[in-house]
Amino acid sequence: KHIFWDTNIQNIDKEKHKQYIIDRVLEYADFDGDKWIEGIYTKSEIVECIKDSKTISIKTANMYSLIYNIPQEEILCFQQPFTQKQERF
Repeated sequence: KHIFWDTNIQNIDKEKHKQYIIDRVLEYADFDGDKWIEGIYTKSEIVECIKDSKTISIKTANMYSLIYNIPQEEILCFQQPFTQKQERF
């Protein structure tokens, strides 16, 4: 619930909002969240969402590129202009 603080949880559809859910869990949850998300979605679905994400931070993308063995050039948030939007600090 703390991951979706700005969203009415009853309105979230697991298939329709897959990218949103995976992005939020990867960005804001701990490793228990990773286990939870892996119980809902397949590894290939998670990897595709990581590759397509425009909202996860560079740090998060880097960590999951190592965990899932995804080349960084395949992850959209590493590409311009998204890289500059991800600088938070």
